[in-house]
Amino acid sequence: MERIHSLRTRIETLPRARLAHLPTPLEEMKQLSQKLGLRLFFKRDDQTGLAFGGNKARKLEYIMADALSKQADTIITWAGVQSNWCRQTAAAAKKLGLRPVLVLFKRPALPSEYDGNLLLDFVFDSDIRLVEKQESQKMMEYEGVKEIVDAVAEEFRHKGHRPYIAPIGGSVPEASMEEPWGAVGYVRGFVEISEQTASQ
Repeated sequence: MERIHSLRTRIETLPRARLAHLPTPLEEMKQLSQKLGLRLFFKRDDQTGLAFGGNKARKLEYIMADALSKQADTIITWAGVQSNWCRQTAAAAKKLGLRPVLVLFKRPALPSEYDGNLLLDFVFDSDIRLVEKQESQKMMEYEGVKEIVDAVAEEFRHKGHRPYIAPIGGSVPEASMEEPWGAVGYVRGFVEISEQTASQ
């Protein structure tokens, strides 16, 4: 536990915008544990609280802190049309007084009615850009969407805004994010689990 304590101490020195209700509980699955002959727990990150919960709130605490340190007033990110990542990014941006801009890619046959996460993106007053995804387009990498996302960022710069491009998933340093801030959120989650299991 000494190493875990040391890791927590180091993480606590990093800038963080508090968005999630942490720590989330561990819930023992007693019947399944009995059947498998071991103790099995679920980490209840559905209870982080940000926009109906989800583990991405952990990442966004560090990414948003980075955006604020760079004096951004607009957060731009991208993903699929029903993305959990975009839903939570939009909610985090609004909570911190920033403008969320979502570039949402959809396949040609996929409906784009305002339901599910897309409806919540609308509720969070996001600037939503629906883009038809090309068959060969690699949406999961910044390079695959760079031309589209950078054009949106330039549009906002031209209007006098200071955009921060948060890469999809938030763990790989690219776009405006120079450090793997999202990964730090998951390291914090690991520390949390280690501390909780030590007392079980």
